[in-house]
Amino acid sequence: MSRNSTRTPYIVGVMTRFQGKTALVTGGAKGIGAATAARFASEGATVVIADFDEDAAKETAGKIGGHAVRCDVTKLADVDGAVCAAVEHGGSLDILVTCAGVIRDNLLFKVSDDDWTTVIDTHLKGTFFAARAAQRHMVEQKSGKIVLVSSVSALGNRGQANYSTAKAGLQGLCKTLAFELGPYNINANCVAPGFIETAMTRQT
Repeated sequence: MSRNSTRTPYIVGVMTRFQGKTALVTGGAKGIGAATAARFASEGATVVIADFDEDAAKETAGKIGGHAVRCDVTKLADVDGAVCAAVEHGGSLDILVTCAGVIRDNLLFKVSDDDWTTVIDTHLKGTFFAARAAQRHMVEQKSGKIVLVSSVSALGNRGQANYSTAKAGLQGLCKTLAFELGPYNINANCVAPGFIETAMTRQT
């Protein structure tokens, strides 16, 4: 058997490992979310992008052959609607990745009440809504993957009291999801990237 022929099954296996699976990516229109959505699509998944920026979501979805739905993750009805859309498009909900996020960086004494609430609600409330809605389907099918996107800023970072608190909270939430959902064959993991240049980080 030639070297090329031994590689072919491996390559095919990798590129189709999400075949038949449905992935919902919140905040998937741009940045880390868009790259995540594209990767899932490239490996065979049906991908639904849920994002506040509907035009950007449609543009990204169009490039990867996915689907887009407008979603303000701080609104329960929007999140429930996005989860339902994923199930309708793919027939199941197998993967949830919560990438929706915003920043309102400032030193503590300059952080307004609105800056605090906006960041906490987008990251924490939005992720809570998404995870709770997704697990209903995952528990029923007794399988699923949930990935929360945190940050190294969860350890604390100057000018990011709101963002650091939100990202640290996601890590605690993830551990709790793992405890509660593990018995149903649902994996919960949290990733904490370092600084990545995206449209969001270019605001600073």
